[in-house]
Amino acid sequence: MIDLHCHVLPGLDDGPGTMPAAIAMAAAAAAAGTSAMTGTPHIDHRWRVRPAAIPQRAAALRETLREQAIDLQILTGGEIALSRLVDLSPEELSTVRLGDGPYLLIEAPLDSAAGDFDALISRIADRGESIVLAHPERSPLFQQQPERLAALVDEGVLCSITTGAPERSATFVSLSTKISRT
Repeated sequence: MIDLHCHVLPGLDDGPGTMPAAIAMAAAAAAAGTSAMTGTPHIDHRWRVRPAAIPQRAAALRETLREQAIDLQILTGGEIALSRLVDLSPEELSTVRLGDGPYLLIEAPLDSAAGDFDALISRIADRGESIVLAHPERSPLFQQQPERLAALVDEGVLCSITTGAPERSATFVSLSTKISRT
């Protein structure tokens, strides 16, 4: 199992506040069969995480895991708020791509008045960016108008859906079935 979106890096956002808490989280994941986790702290105006801090925190976590013989690969990325995306330099953007790959993990809107979120995502994708939307099942916008998410999926946007979410939301049962077929 690979966890592509996890707030495991200590002291950056709403994930574990300390290294011991991060180690406990990582150890539990490894014990459950996870072989790799991608530390994806919030890149937004609330937490004000500096992308340059991510590799440093990941390196410290990797070293501590190695010392404690916890077999878990730690990759890096970021859960980027659309409002922060425009502020990031190309160097910062490369730091927050999922596992140093081509994908940007963009936070789905957590407000039903998200405006042109999907149009902005389409424009970013049209510029050649590969996008994964983080937990769209939590988004009031997509809960109220699932066809907007379906249109993004049809355009090639991927989704990272929280484990168990489709079972909790009838709206996403049919949509997650469509996503899994593409």
